[in-house]
Amino acid sequence: MAQQNPASRAGPRTGGQTVMTLLLGVSVLAAAGSGAAALLLTHGSGWFSLVPPGPARPAAPGPAAAPAPSPAAAPTLARGAALVPPLPIPPQGRQATARRAADGQYYFDTSIGGGSGGVRMMFDTGASMVMLRAEDAARAGIAVAGLDYSYMIRTANGTADAALVTLDTLRVGEVTRWAIPALVSRPGKLPVSLLGQSFMSKLSGYRFERGELVLLGD
Repeated sequence: MAQQNPASRAGPRTGGQTVMTLLLGVSVLAAAGSGAAALLLTHGSGWFSLVPPGPARPAAPGPAAAPAPSPAAAPTLARGAALVPPLPIPPQGRQATARRAADGQYYFDTSIGGGSGGVRMMFDTGASMVMLRAEDAARAGIAVAGLDYSYMIRTANGTADAALVTLDTLRVGEVTRWAIPALVSRPGKLPVSLLGQSFMSKLSGYRFERGELVLLGD
């Protein structure tokens, strides 16, 4: 009579034994502590192993709070201090001023070259050059007798012969200019000397204000 293999007598694993194995694994997991390990079960044998948990996932950052202002950053003002420093007053340039005369014109007392006498001249933007009466030119030290009167000029009294000269200096008020082209008329032909464009073009400008004409130097 053949002897039976002990393994054959054990017979197949029943459903009750499988359930018992699962319960045993759950009990071990509970004993290891909640959240401390993960339970891995293999089918059939009830084998399991504990796997260490991974690193904790960082929480999502919330909106950054605005930094509080530092007390040291707040500006401090001494008593009576001004918030804005005052602007510097620009220096006033050299000027010459004349009041409007009864005839509506503007007259300036001028000094020409090294002459001893002053020359009264009328402001005239329509004159292309400074024009001098022969009498005023002689007072300024110009030798009028030796001039070449080959230029023809038109005046309020008609036409007149004139000579071309260059004034070393022409001073009007505080304003001085050098090497000014000018015309000198024959004696008795020009009623008044004219302050024309050959001088005016060398200025920074001029303006009219409250009945006065102001010539602007530099």
